[in-house]
Amino acid sequence: MPLAADVDVACRIKASKCESFLEVADIALGAGYYDVAVSLSASAGINAADLFLLVQQGKYHKGGNHHEALSILRKAGVVGSDMARRLSTVLKNKNRAQYDAANCNEQDAQNAFLHAQRMTDAAQSAYEKAVK
Repeated sequence: MPLAADVDVACRIKASKCESFLEVADIALGAGYYDVAVSLSASAGINAADLFLLVQQGKYHKGGNHHEALSILRKAGVVGSDMARRLSTVLKNKNRAQYDAANCNEQDAQNAFLHAQRMTDAAQSAYEKAVK
């Protein structure tokens, strides 16, 4: 069943946000701005989760508590469960990067970027299959 027009538009926007956040996270990572890279990777991962849920369910969790989205993702099959695991990891780093007095290190930033990249790839793949 094809995506509804409004869902397709939302998917395109979410996909664009994933790509943009990842691109700038990669630049921040290369420049040694590890907290920034983690924060942007988290934003990419959150948008990837939103994109995946849009494709799967036609809607996504819009609340500020991203942890509530984890339970929704866990119920969305194997890919959703993997995304929930990755998002959980990214969110732990996000809180440290944005709110704690401690800084994230290079390994934290690389891990967050990798998780966000894999989430984005999975979400975009699901979207591409849905629009074929």
